[in-house]
Amino acid sequence: GVVGGDISYRYEWEGNVYYDRGTITALEPPRLLAMTVARQSDSGLAVPEGHNTLSFEVLSENGGCRVIVRQDNNPTPELAERSRQNWEIVLNQLGAFLAKS
Repeated sequence: GVVGGDISYRYEWEGNVYYDRGTITALEPPRLLAMTVARQSDSGLAVPEGHNTLSFEVLSENGGCRVIVRQDNNPTPELAERSRQNWEIVLNQLGAFLAKS
């Protein structure tokens, strides 16, 4: 990928499958990936002018690493909190997976 290039990924949430598409806004492998992603309604349709900004940053720390996820432009505090809880689950699963490696 390159800055300005397209990015897409698939994920499952509450039994539904989603496909997100966006644009890479920053890329510094292996340290940083940032993007804008079109926000969807509960029906799966894109929200006009709606997008989230996402960034994933990996920092060296105490012989290991810390992963920082930022998600901005959430439409309501409730959706921001739900996203925070979801990212916490994802990061815990990533930590458990890496601990096995």
